[in-house]
Amino acid sequence: MSNDKSFPKQILQILISPYIGGVEVYTLELDKKLIHRSVKVFILSNLNPILNKLKSFKITVFHIYGKKVGGVKRAFLVILLQPIYFLYYFPLLIYFRFVKKIRNVHVQDIGEKFVLSPICKLLGFNVIWTEHGILTSWLKNKFLWKYFKFVSHFADTIVAVSDLTREDLINNLKIQPQKIQVIYNGVDLNIITETEAKESENIIATYIGRMSIDKKIEDFLAIIPQKSEVEFRFVGDGDLLADLKGKYQHNHNIKFYGFQSDKEKFLAETDIFVHPSLHPAEGMSLGALEAMGSGKPIVAFDTGGMKELVQSGVNGFLVPHGDYNEFIDRISELAGSYKLRLTMGKKSRKIVEEKFNLEKNVEEFLKLLK
Repeated sequence: MSNDKSFPKQILQILISPYIGGVEVYTLELDKKLIHRSVKVFILSNLNPILNKLKSFKITVFHIYGKKVGGVKRAFLVILLQPIYFLYYFPLLIYFRFVKKIRNVHVQDIGEKFVLSPICKLLGFNVIWTEHGILTSWLKNKFLWKYFKFVSHFADTIVAVSDLTREDLINNLKIQPQKIQVIYNGVDLNIITETEAKESENIIATYIGRMSIDKKIEDFLAIIPQKSEVEFRFVGDGDLLADLKGKYQHNHNIKFYGFQSDKEKFLAETDIFVHPSLHPAEGMSLGALEAMGSGKPIVAFDTGGMKELVQSGVNGFLVPHGDYNEFIDRISELAGSYKLRLTMGKKSRKIVEEKFNLEKNVEEFLKLLK
């Protein structure tokens, strides 16, 4: 192990997920910035679109098998199948640690945290976790809480993407505060450029994020007025996408685009960014952050970490949890006022520049590497 110091900093990213969402896009953007800082990046993932994108940035990628199962089901599954996971991953991890001389491993999915963290620690990795949400709001099983706390001892650092996430880890899961570091999700302001509000009667409201049951996006869709003058665009992958596209195919003002790698185009055309998710575990929406970086006002429910992004009445509106009528009213208010969209959009951009600039946040992450 003494020879490790002769090698440049390297990191192994382990990213297993049923769909591409904010976590996966965050990893993509983080890795691009790391290689620009002379960090050699390797990634193990089951997501071909992410792997193909990373190849173009000279990142060494390895495709591994991963079932489209997430959340609590996956947490229990990996515990039950731990011996199989061990046999599958152990030779790979030995290869990366002792042949490639990789010192750092970054784990984000709860399943891999459960099963791989002890192995990685045994092999001498510097184990970094990132926690993206309010874990105890969806991980209700007390056995899993205890198991999470147990395996957290094998993590050297736990990155929390919001202050609310940090509070949850400390107060509810009893994780040692000194092990946790808040590093906010960030926006690459060289790519996400500010587009000033336009005076137009054709208003576009956009949601960028995962189309999953737990976010209750279908409840929001059900209350969108069919005769609304606002066009609603939904950009993102997820288990609900196919059903929703079929259900709303005849609604002229509701459109679905699936996962898109060129989000900048959609943000440039957007007048209002909407985040109608009611998922209590929302840590920090990357889609909302990117929209703020693009200079857009935000309408979101007051849930999870959204209150750390949206200052109600300043750069958008925070709506009481589940109050769909007010949500639609706030969209209408912004749609009817170019001046309000302009003022709030500029404030959104300023907040991102000051607090959520990816360049600054990557520097904080770099300090964790050995």
